[in-house]
Amino acid sequence: MLKPVRPENAYKLALCHELTLRGIKHQSEARIPIIFKGVLVGESFIDILVEECLVPELKAVEHLTDVHRGQVIGYLQGSGLKLALLINFNVLQLRNGIKRIINTYKT
Repeated sequence: MLKPVRPENAYKLALCHELTLRGIKHQSEARIPIIFKGVLVGESFIDILVEECLVPELKAVEHLTDVHRGQVIGYLQGSGLKLALLINFNVLQLRNGIKRIINTYKT
């Protein structure tokens, strides 16, 4: 019997499986350095890193908020990555739950 998981975890596992099936390079629980003004100040983990450049941040919430957007921007700024997709699976049509986030922060 499968053990219950939070919806975000189930979506993460499903997305990783789909990426594997399609031969798309990805890393689950990717460790990323946190760099501030050229200095390594720590490290963090992101749920999934695709092709070493895209951060899909998965949610299952009623509405995406500025807090969710800020979390993703923080990941991008701290890691120096440029692109994320904030994906809310709690919508009738998935395309309505996807927000593209671009890091415009200059170090």
